[in-house]
Amino acid sequence: MEEVCQEGQSAEVAAATLSSWREGFLDGGTAALKSRPTDDRDEVIPRLQAKVGQLTMDNELLDVKCQRMESGRPFASRRRST
Repeated sequence: MEEVCQEGQSAEVAAATLSSWREGFLDGGTAALKSRPTDDRDEVIPRLQAKVGQLTMDNELLDVKCQRMESGRPFASRRRST
């Protein structure tokens, strides 16, 4: 920063102006790093994640049903109200 101030003095640029330029540069760099161009995958990924969740639940339900079939009790037990 000291070198910048010296260069600014030799170019007759005020320290406040240099500071303002520096802050603008840093803010712009930070914003550029945070943002990225949109990608077609950004729209597809949530839909695919939901599909994976649905298929996972379906598989779990099928596993339970297979276990019941193999145990000889294919239907869920129900309580009778008295």
